[in-house]
Amino acid sequence: MPDPVHVLFFLIAVILAVIASRRTMMSPLTTLVVVCLVTGIVLLAARSKTMKVTLDRERNISASALEDGSVQLETCGKELEEKKSLVDGFESQIKQLSSEKESLAAEAERLKAEVAKNRDLSANVDQIRGDLAAAKQEGERLQAEANDAKQKVEKLEIEKSSLQTMVGDLQKKFEAAELAKNTAEQAAKSAADEAAKAAAIAKAAAAAGAPRDEPKKEVNVAAAPAA
Repeated sequence: MPDPVHVLFFLIAVILAVIASRRTMMSPLTTLVVVCLVTGIVLLAARSKTMKVTLDRERNISASALEDGSVQLETCGKELEEKKSLVDGFESQIKQLSSEKESLAAEAERLKAEVAKNRDLSANVDQIRGDLAAAKQEGERLQAEANDAKQKVEKLEIEKSSLQTMVGDLQKKFEAAELAKNTAEQAAKSAADEAAKAAAIAKAAAAAGAPRDEPKKEVNVAAAPAA
């Protein structure tokens, strides 16, 4: 729908062109050309304004579209981040499940080994029971031997105590003999000292009473007490 202002300008231009043609006595062709030029100018002005309005509208639409696009991009970025975190979580869960799978496989192998071991143990139960019976008999025999050994040890302990008593008595006797020996040695030493002193006194007395021309007799007299 054309703008009323543009229509009004167009009518005013046509009227002015008609008035000018009548005053200047222009030919109808010239008047038509003028009217066409005025009409073209008015239409161009109207189209320019319409294009301006359209451009403003499109620019506003583009701006709003850009804003919406930015919001959508931010939303998409957040969604991508969330999806990335979900993917990371899934990958960690997959790794954890893989680790658990490996652990379960190892546990299954261990259980298989345990089952085989239990089968072997079940097969050896009778043999183990026989071994236990033999071990019990051996234990009873060893217990009897241990009792005998205990009795022997008690007997040896009694003999040891008796021998220790005898050793103590012999030690006391030895100490008494040593004491008597030391006493006798001291007495003998004292007697020897006394005899030596007496011999010296006798020798001195004999030397004082004998003549000078009989040296051999003096020597014999001095040697006699010493013997």
